[in-house]
Amino acid sequence: MNDIKTQKKLYVCTNMRVGGSRGSCALRGSKKTLPLLREELRKRSVDINVEEIICLGQCERGPAIRIAPGGSFYLEAGPDKISEIADWLEKELEE
Repeated sequence: MNDIKTQKKLYVCTNMRVGGSRGSCALRGSKKTLPLLREELRKRSVDINVEEIICLGQCERGPAIRIAPGGSFYLEAGPDKISEIADWLEKELEE
């Protein structure tokens, strides 16, 4: 039987909007969040694929992270929140 945790993926938006004054996940630190989060999840032995994605449609509240398929978002996921994000993910995967 397949373990549902290994079937899920965690997407981290790293989109960089060009021009204008609207925010983007990359401008808010998602490029730093991604490797730090991968390392924290490895340390905790959390078995999930963490992948970079171009847009999750949450630019104004980024960096955005989403569990897929059909999972919830973690918004404002800056590099200063790695431990909080990992805690959130572990709880989400338990459900």
